[in-house]
Amino acid sequence: MGRRKQSARLRQTTLERLHSMLVKRQRRLLEGEGAYAAGREEESRYESADDLEMAANLSDREILYRIAENHWDELSGIGEAFRKMKDGVYGICEECASPIRAARLRALPHARLCVRCQRERERCAEIEDDVEYWGMIGASRGGNPSSDSQSIRTTARR
Repeated sequence: MGRRKQSARLRQTTLERLHSMLVKRQRRLLEGEGAYAAGREEESRYESADDLEMAANLSDREILYRIAENHWDELSGIGEAFRKMKDGVYGICEECASPIRAARLRALPHARLCVRCQRERERCAEIEDDVEYWGMIGASRGGNPSSDSQSIRTTARR
């Protein structure tokens, strides 16, 4: 079954509802980015009086940066979802090309992967994080990081 036919499996009413959800979320995110920028201007007016206050300000700034970064990633995903709707391929997993279930799209309208592929991607990322961590531990103990990492990869595959 072709990609366009798969996208047609979403009923028109479901597609319209998802489009509306994306538009509302996009609007909220864009309004939030304006508030973030205003908060940064306000924050830059104050000079820190001591180290503790400066550390708190840096921590707050880092949190705001992470939130803004997540919002921009989500906005990018929303834009991609609109493009896919226009092209007739919305709701198709980018990994396996199978349909993404409507329930997942209602929960995350800009989802790019089906649940199975998303889980696999997250599992692989966890393994990579473990390999990196244990490789650093091995190196700090005088071991060979590449052989330590290789043994962890082999163990993870079993």
